[in-house]
Amino acid sequence: MSIFTPIFLLYPIAEIEVLARKETFVFIGFLLFLNISNFNYSSNLPLYYVFFVLPIICLIWEPVVFFFPFIASVLVIRLRHNQTTTLLSKIIICFIPALIVSMIIAANPITIEDHRILTNSLKENFGENCYMACGMLRSRSSIISQFVQNYESVTFDGLIRYPLIILIGFAPIFLLSFNSKLKAEVLFFKHFKNLLHPILLLLTPVLFLFAMGGDWGRWVNISYTFTALFYFYLLQNNLIKINLRKMTKKISFIQ
Repeated sequence: MSIFTPIFLLYPIAEIEVLARKETFVFIGFLLFLNISNFNYSSNLPLYYVFFVLPIICLIWEPVVFFFPFIASVLVIRLRHNQTTTLLSKIIICFIPALIVSMIIAANPITIEDHRILTNSLKENFGENCYMACGMLRSRSSIISQFVQNYESVTFDGLIRYPLIILIGFAPIFLLSFNSKLKAEVLFFKHFKNLLHPILLLLTPVLFLFAMGGDWGRWVNISYTFTALFYFYLLQNNLIKINLRKMTKKISFIQ
């Protein structure tokens, strides 16, 4: 059913410039991670990938840190046969390099002098002026300034429109998740009757992105893509069972 909600997955096609944005590399990186996390490969391979490759992805697009819960959840499911202590230890260790890179980036915002060098380089080498995102690097260099300036630019209609877009657009995959459950009892997943509540928890850190940046269309696109890829990873590897009868009754009732 989520195939019939393409509006978020097709966002890069609707806005061509998105194809050159950094999140494209994040999607590719997540797809590669999901591919090596299937049961045809060693369970250690995704751990090595997170340890060595994820820090590079953080350097490409820093906000990927808000989607770490999806990566950690895949590792939890993939390594579910390990003892809890061993499983958590492996996951924490493999995330250390990426977390260190993220903290270094957050603690060292661009300075006025660095921004001036960037501006001059753009003008001299490419004949381009520094505007839009490039200009925001100066005005929103610190984490606090991102929250403050975004708060000042939020509009009432945006607060109404985007929740409706998310509610309607995510409805099919949320319905699928509500009627799906992991076949095996895995760590914190076993405390939920369906996949919807864990997925909502995985999406919780993205709220910080909405609070920090006004490009909400991008955050919705990235969130939906991670959610869809995560769900189809579980489906492809036969890790979930779907209550089609219950879901069909709900759809019939809505109709």
